[in-house]
Amino acid sequence: MSSKFALITGANRGLGFECVKTILRQTDPYHVLLCSRSVAAGEKAVASLPSSLSAPSRVSVIELDVTSPASITAAVASVKSLAPSLSVLVNNAGILEGEQTLSTNFDAVLAVTQAFMPLLADGSCITTTSSSCGTRFLASLPPQDASDLSSSELTVPELSAKITELSKKPSIEVYSLSKR
Repeated sequence: MSSKFALITGANRGLGFECVKTILRQTDPYHVLLCSRSVAAGEKAVASLPSSLSAPSRVSVIELDVTSPASITAAVASVKSLAPSLSVLVNNAGILEGEQTLSTNFDAVLAVTQAFMPLLADGSCITTTSSSCGTRFLASLPPQDASDLSSSELTVPELSAKITELSKKPSIEVYSLSKR
């Protein structure tokens, strides 16, 4: 097994699955931890990988529902049993389902990142995918709110407070869109 591990959430299809294939094609061999809400869906994705990627020996399926604290805890335990540390964390899992969108696409990303942070090795990379709806949302806000939300010095607690504040403004309508 490789000494470098890459964990990808929402990795059984779409962009997450493409990330799996891209990492497996690297000359620097990684072992990919393919996270999926169900083991069966993850195993089906692994079975569909080209044989040239040596997937069976370089991919492990981890059950992970990013919206479930118990699932996150179990996934961390599973990863600890397989990997001494993580070199890459890709937060890719996301949805477009009304009120659950923010909790999945923001709160869950934060929870997963915090849970796996102790496993990240020095020099690790954390990548979070997003659709273009975030940019469109910022463009729809009053200039001061958009500036506050896009500040590079914004902390997670400040971001959470700002999102809560904006969601209470009756003049703000929030839409989530994603290319399919």
